[in-house]
Parts: sequence; C-alpha cells; structure tokens
Amino acid sequence: LPRVFVRAGELVAGGEARVGADGTIAGHGTVRLPPGLVRELAPYEATVSAYLEDPGSATLPFRVGGPVSAPRFALDVP
Repeated sequence: LPRVFVRAGELVAGGEARVGADGTIAGHGTVRLPPGLVRELAPYEATVSAYLEDPGSATLPFRVGGPVSAPRFALDVP
C-alpha cells in the first residue's frame, strides 16, 4: 500500500505498508492525536511531549508489523 490515510473524528493517521505473500505486514507512518488525547496520554507516555504541536496536538511516528490478521502497532522512536 503506497500511502493510506485514515481519519476518525480528530484522529488522523497516514502511512505505508508492504504485505508479504506469507500474510505478514511491515510498514510505518504517523498518527496525529488531538489535544484531549495528548493530555490523557502524556502522564503515561513521556515520548508524547517530544512531538507536541500547537495547539496541544501531537504527531507521533509509528511502525506496524506482524500478521495481517493481527497487526502490531508501536511508537517508532529512536
């Protein structure tokens, strides 16, 4: 998938992925979190504060992998 964008309310994600013949997926992208969700996550995930934007939203990099039937998403931080 060269580039896919998904929006659900104020949450916006975009990324790209490859699906192998064996049914595994590998990819990466970003997800933009609205200010309310950033406020809720910040106390539990310190990484969020490194990606803060005006007016309090955050755009975080992620990676995805595993089987297509149950992909795993994780923050893609150095």
